[in-house]
Amino acid sequence: MLVATIVFVVAFAGFIMLSDRAYRDTLSASKFDGIAIAGTSITESFVGSGGVPSDWETNSSNAQAIGLADSQNYLSHAKIKAFTLMTYNLSKTKIGLPPGIDYRFIVVNMSNATLYQSGVVLNKSQTITPFRRSIIVNGSPAELRLILYG
Repeated sequence: MLVATIVFVVAFAGFIMLSDRAYRDTLSASKFDGIAIAGTSITESFVGSGGVPSDWETNSSNAQAIGLADSQNYLSHAKIKAFTLMTYNLSKTKIGLPPGIDYRFIVVNMSNATLYQSGVVLNKSQTITPFRRSIIVNGSPAELRLILYG
């Protein structure tokens, strides 16, 4: 009887530890899914829309949605500049990032030289999710990079 009780307690403790691990894995996967959806949505808005209102760059605090495009994948220098000049908290709100998620926005040319950048630099161990989009800016091919940290 004592052996059976010990076996039961050990098995039950193992079950609890595995359940806890599965729960933490599920939470982690759920957070990653949220970051992936946010990053895809934000980059699609950046490269596929001029934003709302369409001239938001003239008064960025009134922007309802941030879009950087003059047309699909052709980005506006004025809109990128206005976005990168926004305060971090305002830009984060305008692109719709939830609390606990930070971002880094970078546009590089084909030589990998930085043309524009904003956001925060990662300074601690966090989940990093990068998004990249091919774009045309100032008449030349470039790459938009959005890195989400959470």
